[in-house]
Amino acid sequence: MKKLDKKLKQIVGLDKKIEKAPGLSPTEKDVLQSEQRFEATYYSNKLEGNKLSKDEARKAILSK
Repeated sequence: MKKLDKKLKQIVGLDKKIEKAPGLSPTEKDVLQSEQRFEATYYSNKLEGNKLSKDEARKAILSK
């Protein structure tokens, strides 16, 4: 139980640090959203049987 309490305190502490951190710039937000879209697409395609590695998929998507 003490380990759980310690982990919860760490999570709460990290949450407070996140609240104090400056927000992302518009460019950083765009990069983050693009990466999240890529990850979602990559893993969705992987579940459907796509055999491309992440690097191969990234090259295929960016070359269009």
